[in-house]
Amino acid sequence: MAPGHSNIQETTALEARLRAAALYYLSRFSSSEKHLADILEKKTKRWRGQAQKAADMANSEANQGNADAPTQNAKKRPGKKHRAILDASQAQITAAIDAVVAECRRLGLVDDLRYAMGRAQTLARRGMSPMRIRQDLRFRGARDPIIAEVLEELAAGEAEVFAFDAARSYARRRRFGPYRSGAKDKGETNPAVLAKRELASMMRAGHRFELANAILGCDDRDQLEDAMNIDDIR
Repeated sequence: MAPGHSNIQETTALEARLRAAALYYLSRFSSSEKHLADILEKKTKRWRGQAQKAADMANSEANQGNADAPTQNAKKRPGKKHRAILDASQAQITAAIDAVVAECRRLGLVDDLRYAMGRAQTLARRGMSPMRIRQDLRFRGARDPIIAEVLEELAAGEAEVFAFDAARSYARRRRFGPYRSGAKDKGETNPAVLAKRELASMMRAGHRFELANAILGCDDRDQLEDAMNIDDIR
């Protein structure tokens, strides 16, 4: 066998295992390139730990020196997939992950813009503010130009309407202001104290003070649902 041939084979085996893991993950979840790379990196660390445990067990069996050791050792000796991860350097692991992620990108299985747009739309429906959506996308590996494009498209030239809809969705989901079913549900009988807590919660979620205060100040749901004149709450 030519020098280095075994190493090449094991690197190929590692890449094949990473590819299978990537395809399985992407069949269940959408992902950005960076998030997929992070997932695969975590998997290699877990695989290395499992492989090292298998190797330690095999060495322990071999060192016992009893008659049954050869048979037991043959059963527990690290297999091909364990040898591939144990023998690979960190540089080889990183290169294999990069190759798999690049392949997934070429096949259209990962698309950072598509992922970021879907994620942002989901968060917006949950009432998350544009600022918090930006933070979430950045945390998940989306690049700033993509984040800017996504937020611009979500706003569609109507940033105030987008911000209003997000704040209203947040109030509805948390049963704040006009969506409140009653102070007793929150263990508070003082409306002023309750309103102050709700305002603080909305501001922590990234909604502007003026916007949150206007929404919480609506007397009932009909008034809020009709409050589409954004000039009144800027």
